[in-house]
Amino acid sequence: MPKKKKKVKKSINKTKLKYILKLFIITIIVTLLLEFCYVIFKSIHESVSTIAKEFNERIVLTQEGYIIVGSSNFKYSTLQSKSGKYEKPRMAIYDDNDHLQMEIKYKSGYNGLFMDGLENEDGYLAVGFYQRTSREYKKEETEGLIVKYDKNGNINWERKYKNLTNTKYNKVITVQDGYIVVGSSTYASIETGKEKAGALLLKYDKNGKMIWKEYYGDNKTGSFNDVIETSDGYIVVGSKDASTGIVAQYNKNGLFQWKKEYENIGNNGLSRVKRQGNNLIFIGSFKQSEYVQNRTNTALLVLANLEGKMIKYTQYGQEKNISQWNDLVIYKNNIYVVGVSSYINEKLSKEKITHYNNKAIYAQYDMNLKLIENKEEDKNKTYQYTSIMNKKNKLYITGYTNAKCDLEHADGKNYVSFVTRLPLK
Repeated sequence: MPKKKKKVKKSINKTKLKYILKLFIITIIVTLLLEFCYVIFKSIHESVSTIAKEFNERIVLTQEGYIIVGSSNFKYSTLQSKSGKYEKPRMAIYDDNDHLQMEIKYKSGYNGLFMDGLENEDGYLAVGFYQRTSREYKKEETEGLIVKYDKNGNINWERKYKNLTNTKYNKVITVQDGYIVVGSSTYASIETGKEKAGALLLKYDKNGKMIWKEYYGDNKTGSFNDVIETSDGYIVVGSKDASTGIVAQYNKNGLFQWKKEYENIGNNGLSRVKRQGNNLIFIGSFKQSEYVQNRTNTALLVLANLEGKMIKYTQYGQEKNISQWNDLVIYKNNIYVVGVSSYINEKLSKEKITHYNNKAIYAQYDMNLKLIENKEEDKNKTYQYTSIMNKKNKLYITGYTNAKCDLEHADGKNYVSFVTRLPLK
């Protein structure tokens, strides 16, 4: 009898074990199913609820038309798969008749932005920054990015670079044996250190190999925003720190030659530089006041000699506005500049929350910096010009807005990009 009791007991234990195992498996399956349903629901919800975000940063002339670089979440894209979530670096190629021929989305990583691009003999090149890992995405850190595409939009090669927390590439030019890139590599606001960083100047060869790199300025705020090539090197403009703009020259090997610093320059520093004969013309903004509620930054246009020494300057803007020039072109001894002016929206601002509107600004000057004409576009929301080029005696101005206006999908919520065309006189 005792033996039979043991068999019954063993049988009961096996039954319980099977039951527990079965329950465990069912629980796992149900959990995985719920996870899957949640992911699908979240994906659908994000694709439906996320507003469109498309930002044009730079417009560049090509042999057969032009390219525009920036970023997009491709919610309303017709040539790329729609995502609606991450803002991916974007390049759009247009023909001579302003028709969109190809739209390139950089698919790796999370959020990112192409800041500049160019056409070369066998394709296109774009530079900017992106968040490569989920850690960078969560902490809002960035890596510098340069990508070489062929004529069909396929990647020939790509290179990333990160020194400090926030590394960005702002501008690229072609030189005889490669590419010159400028940008920045800085700490986030809460980080400190003694590493050499700040404004960044790099050279790549035609195959994407980094030849040399140089830093200048403050590793919290330094940045080079633009570069031009001269017979004996490169002239760059940008910022040394949060209030000091800089014009500097490096030789062909990246060795520092000279600098000129400008005080009370806006946080973004000097943004663009052009050479005209024996002079330099550069733009940015000038701090008139530091007080938040009464702060005034005027858009700044400077005429200087080839050593960066100021000859004369002019300012544009209104009291309590934060204005800056973002880009310029020179045509028939006239200077055309575009930018943005931010001002406080008194109706929407509350006691502890200040709400700003951004209006687009445009102006034409002669070579003596005399204002010829100006234009402002105010939509009571964000409406700003980011870049300008001359194409067949017509100005092409690009930017973006979230205002309700006569652009497709411009419903007052979505951020949409645009190109405005103005005839040159």
